[in-house]
Amino acid sequence: MTSKPVPAPAAPDVLGRVLLPLRAFLGFTFCFAGLQKLANPRFFDAADPASIQAQLAGAARRSPVDALISPLTHVAVPLGILIALGELAVGTVGLSTLSGGASLGRVAGPAAARFTRRRVGFLRRAR
Repeated sequence: MTSKPVPAPAAPDVLGRVLLPLRAFLGFTFCFAGLQKLANPRFFDAADPASIQAQLAGAARRSPVDALISPLTHVAVPLGILIALGELAVGTVGLSTLSGGASLGRVAGPAAARFTRRRVGFLRRAR
């Protein structure tokens, strides 16, 4: 009598379980950062030293690419809102991958993988 071999767990399944704490932490952190920016009125007040406009102006003074950063100070509030919404989107996708069901992460993950493969393939062909 021979016993049936027990199949090893699939590598993506094990990797997915191992990365759960990291995905939870990053998803929560990005959501928190986006909500904190939207909830803080000082972030959008140009007169405040903690505002996005003051941060951009300070970065433009110290940055070697100040020519790219300086024009952004004129659109600081829309840029700050865009950054906050982007952080919320990234955090939401990260947290949605925790459910394991048909979620946004299951759609966004393969799409991001295809995008990356195309870009890397393009870079390899260019050499």
